[in-house]
Amino acid sequence: MNNDRHPNEGAEVAASGEAAGSFFPAIIDIFIDPVKVFRRVGAGLTWWKPYIVIAVISVIHAWLSLPIQQRIMEIKMSGMSAEQLEKASANFGKFGLIGLIAAPVLLLIILVISTGIAHFIINMISSNSNFKKTLSLLTFCGFIGMLEQIINVAVVRLRGIEAIETFADQKVSFSLAAFFPGLEGFWSALMESLGIFQIWYYV
Repeated sequence: MNNDRHPNEGAEVAASGEAAGSFFPAIIDIFIDPVKVFRRVGAGLTWWKPYIVIAVISVIHAWLSLPIQQRIMEIKMSGMSAEQLEKASANFGKFGLIGLIAAPVLLLIILVISTGIAHFIINMISSNSNFKKTLSLLTFCGFIGMLEQIINVAVVRLRGIEAIETFADQKVSFSLAAFFPGLEGFWSALMESLGIFQIWYYV
């Protein structure tokens, strides 16, 4: 029997087996056990499947956000005449449809740019990487940011579109400031700038 095997060969075989048919489990694992996703990406799990899912979700998110954006537009144009408001509303409907179509394309552009930046940094600390792997990792991590956006629009719509009176009302805060209500000044501003989902994404 030949036992002359590379030390990492067993791990590579296991990872290859784990990668097979592991797309849907990877969506869950990116939230609870991202190391498994990293291994699957290393074994060949690619970026296009998660991109398609995120693209579909981004279109749904854009559609759900249309009433919110229309309400913000009405706030901006509150001093205008009824005729101007009617014209602006008609234009908003046209541009809103374009936004739904453009959402997946914009998402892909953002992913490619982010991957280029991340890949440059990763290459300085690791030689076991390539652009495709980095793109796959960032695409899976995109589910974290997408979850934040879906929760945000869901909460705002549950509050009621008519409850939006300022620009700040269209956003739900997920910052760490909620866990430190007694902080003031610099530390309060720092906690306010640190969002739970952003930290989750970068970690």
